[in-house]
Amino acid sequence: MEKIESASCKRMPRSAHDCSAYGYNVIDYGAVGDGQTVNTGHIQKAIEDCAKAGGGTVYFPAGAFISGTLFLKSYVTLHLETGAILRGSKDVGDYPVTVPHGISKSSEFTRSLIYGEGLEYVGITGHGIIDGNSEGFFQDMQELRASDYMAWRKLRPFNVRLVGCEHVAIRQITLINACAWCVHFRGCRDLQIRGITLNNRRKGVPNADGIDLDSCENVRVSDCDITSSDDALVIFGKTSKNIVISNCLLSSHCHAFKMYSAGAFQNIGLNNCIIHDTYRAGVSLQMHNGCHLENLSISNVIMDRVKCAVWIQQSESPGHKPEGSVSNIIISNIQATNADSIGCMITGTPACPLKNVTLSNIRIACEGGGAKELAEREIGELPEHDENIFGKKLHQRLNNHNQFGMLPAYGFYCRHAEGLVMENIALAYESADYRPAVYFKDVKNARLTGLQASYEEDSGSMIVIDGSRNVVVSGCDATRSIGALARIMNGSSHIHCAGNITILNTWAVKKT
Repeated sequence: MEKIESASCKRMPRSAHDCSAYGYNVIDYGAVGDGQTVNTGHIQKAIEDCAKAGGGTVYFPAGAFISGTLFLKSYVTLHLETGAILRGSKDVGDYPVTVPHGISKSSEFTRSLIYGEGLEYVGITGHGIIDGNSEGFFQDMQELRASDYMAWRKLRPFNVRLVGCEHVAIRQITLINACAWCVHFRGCRDLQIRGITLNNRRKGVPNADGIDLDSCENVRVSDCDITSSDDALVIFGKTSKNIVISNCLLSSHCHAFKMYSAGAFQNIGLNNCIIHDTYRAGVSLQMHNGCHLENLSISNVIMDRVKCAVWIQQSESPGHKPEGSVSNIIISNIQATNADSIGCMITGTPACPLKNVTLSNIRIACEGGGAKELAEREIGELPEHDENIFGKKLHQRLNNHNQFGMLPAYGFYCRHAEGLVMENIALAYESADYRPAVYFKDVKNARLTGLQASYEEDSGSMIVIDGSRNVVVSGCDATRSIGALARIMNGSSHIHCAGNITILNTWAVKKT
């Protein structure tokens, strides 16, 4: 068996319970890995002794160790050996209410299996499993769920929650069956998550997110396999910056990679990832009032069986003063197959347009099936305030990729944007679709180059330019008969079309 030793292990003398080969072994503290005994006190004592001695490793050998909330300490690493399972207790009383600094006491989530706040140099490693035991936790709560759903929701613990911690390493571990979010990091710095497997796809468990990065800085997430019922990997909060996600597999019943809130985001990268079997957007950027986002790069992403490949939305809620900005976004080298028929949305607001967004080398194959009348459909700035649409209220629907229904373009519907660049875009559908491939509305200083798109011969046009100005369309390919390559309407001006390959029934450009 491999010797486990951290740098801090060598600094200070050890207690009588220190196993020289394996750090602080929970068995030596009375823990029993029989899958029945609740070991919270024994494991916590091992953590406390390790911390008092200057730090080191708390070791879990093979076995199923049941526990309530464990409070992690600085300079302590929990290491779960192959065959070791840390499983959450079924008794809600084993999870004391813990309200992190900066979070309201009325917060929905106040319980965790592993919790730490204001710590440094902490870790969770090994090839074992952290099991939130959601099925066991909820088995005696069906009556409460039916009578007081919100009270039931508030009882649910996270698997791991770390708040205000620095120098955190989560490596190789498997995390499953959380009762709510699986892993929540709030206000953490210098965070490394590498090689973990996370499966939180649980039927009947709401808010079953994978990893939530809340106001974190200097974060590296790599080589992870994340599957969840709710969003797989989420970035949100007041300030989030210097975050890179690479070489990951993401799958979700909701969004795979998502950023949202009215906070500040800077220097974010997602690259070399595969997104599959995702029931909303593969990439979802939902920016609300006051959000500031700059310097985002998404590249080399393969998507299969996603409802929507890319959704970028800067939105304003009714009654709020327009503010915020979203700028300098590059999305490149994206391949998406088996997408839904809704289309992709790239939209700012009239007061806060998106700025300097570049989409390049993107291939999307979607379901199609859009009727001609959808191409003329007006899309409001906000979804209609109708609780019957999708069965959800307005504030709930703002985060959904389908909040507006099928868009007027089967490829990209772009609105309220400045400095938009689209290069080498290939769009195709399975069933005949009579919507344009690309729709520009209130777009300024844009360039559309190298578009190759499927279209029907009796559809109106491949491109619509609506109320826009200073737009260049070049190198686009319409090599079958079509009504018009581009339809220019509603006072659009300074539109330049050149170098396109066209075989047209009537017009290269149609003005209406």
